[in-house]
Amino acid sequence: MVKQRSAESSNRRYADNPTAGIKKQSVAQKEFPSFTHTQALKLLKQPYLKTWDGIRDFALLLVLADTGCRISEALFLTLSDII
Repeated sequence: MVKQRSAESSNRRYADNPTAGIKKQSVAQKEFPSFTHTQALKLLKQPYLKTWDGIRDFALLLVLADTGCRISEALFLTLSDII
């Protein structure tokens, strides 16, 4: 049998929060530069699509651009991750 806590007992428990007066420290987020539209198109035109290596490289570039995943994450993808 599971006991349900009443809203009253829950509010009473948090009313004496010892950390209530402590301000959260703000952490500056780093901004990472991204490619411009022109740079992205230029990058996607680089693989030579008449070879298997070029097709592979083009597919990897598309995965990176479409998903935003890191290169290390993309390199460890398997077929079962995709299907």
